[in-house]
Amino acid sequence: MAKRRRSAYARALRTMCLVFLAFALAGSLGLAPPASAASSTGASSTVSHRVVAGDTLWVLARRYGTSVNAIASASGISPEATLRLGMLLKIPSKAASAAAPAPSASATSHKVVSGDTLWLLAGRYHTTVTAIASASGISPETILRLGMVLKIPSSQPATAAPSKPAEQAVAAAKPETPAAPASLAPAAAAPASPAAASEATAAETLASRANGRGAVAIPWAEVDKIYPRGATAKVTDVNTGTIFQVVRRGGWAHADIEPKTKTDTTAVKKIWVAWSWTRRPVVVEVGDYRIAASMAGMPHGGEYVTNNGVLGHYDLHFLNSTTHGSAYTKNRRPTLDPQHQACVKQATGK
Repeated sequence: MAKRRRSAYARALRTMCLVFLAFALAGSLGLAPPASAASSTGASSTVSHRVVAGDTLWVLARRYGTSVNAIASASGISPEATLRLGMLLKIPSKAASAAAPAPSASATSHKVVSGDTLWLLAGRYHTTVTAIASASGISPETILRLGMVLKIPSSQPATAAPSKPAEQAVAAAKPETPAAPASLAPAAAAPASPAAASEATAAETLASRANGRGAVAIPWAEVDKIYPRGATAKVTDVNTGTIFQVVRRGGWAHADIEPKTKTDTTAVKKIWVAWSWTRRPVVVEVGDYRIAASMAGMPHGGEYVTNNGVLGHYDLHFLNSTTHGSAYTKNRRPTLDPQHQACVKQATGK
């Protein structure tokens, strides 16, 4: 009797062991997920993203259709955190398969060369700064680096890439040119979308600003990059045709410039006769760029160039540049000067 009971107990124990092993094996193969895992299937999922050059929380939030705070919370970082290359972020997504949108089939790849800016590329490819930034996964305020590859959505073929960054402006600037190229014709300046229209108020394309006098009204934010501190430019007074060279000393709201030599200072004196704050329309040439500008004839403040026959520097204004808000400004606040802006427009021939 005892032997039969022991045999029955052994069979029951073996059965229990087999059942336990079967459940354990099924769980390890994913055939029977634990109840806790099943209950989490309705929770929002996340996408892993490895930080690359140009990524910011703001850019990623727009790309993935979420918010900066949501990404920061999921990744365990502050919304103000500075991203490091290679950092792995967790990005909340409506579906586990969500990922960065693929560039449009019509997108063009462009490798950044010297002189490129988002504004200039938007004009060349008939698109907008916002569209290029969105397709490339960068901020519209990003400063481009040499060799950076951008994705540029374009509904039209791009203007042939010039051998130098502003060949289009130069082609339109030559007085002997019978007519501006088709890509620079005024008709091409009409914005293709509401987004393009809104951007045109702050940064009109080269096409819309080309004119017979050869000057292009380029926004100060772009000129600040085109004409860096320490660089030399050729200036032509629109009304007299007098030409002289200047060196950019500095300036953050507009360019502070000085005549390069005593000969250049003599040319400036010939134009203004007596030093004054009178604004005059001028054309500034930097490399291949011919830029509409306005210059005042009063030397003031510090200087960078010595031995040029004058103490101090002059103010050189461009489209949308402002005063520095110094003691020489009546309200002592950075202000858009209407007289300078009128001279900039006059320098374009309009």
